[in-house]
Amino acid sequence: MSKIKLLTIAVIILLLCNIGLMIFMHSMKSPHRNHDGPKKHIMEVLQLNDTQANQFEELIKQHQANIKTEENTMSDLKGQLYSGLVNEMNVEQHDSLVNELGKIQSGIERIHYKHFEDIRSLCNEEQQKNFNTLANELSTLFSNKMHSPEPAHK
Repeated sequence: MSKIKLLTIAVIILLLCNIGLMIFMHSMKSPHRNHDGPKKHIMEVLQLNDTQANQFEELIKQHQANIKTEENTMSDLKGQLYSGLVNEMNVEQHDSLVNELGKIQSGIERIHYKHFEDIRSLCNEEQQKNFNTLANELSTLFSNKMHSPEPAHK
């Protein structure tokens, strides 16, 4: 077999492997989360009227801004922390950065909790009952594992 024939066969095999790998990777891709899903689900469960829906939208914008600020700070601290792998940071600096990251994560959880308290304050007495049902779903509603919320039980 000539070198050109062998090279041609090798190129074809590699090309088929690449195509197969691309098909495999595409089929394994997790579906994109619908970011309106939780918002839509919450609005449906709480049965918000137009005024409440507008207030809800404002709460979401404020919440996202607050979270973005904290995530930016966290990202900066992580940059400092991991640069310590190159710059040989001492243990005290490392521990200090890790503690700061923990405080920010704790603050993020407080922001999330306050956000849902604010949402609850929008609800009338009947909607409060629906909110209590929704509260039991919150830990999974925003989880990466959950792609579409199950309807709330009434």
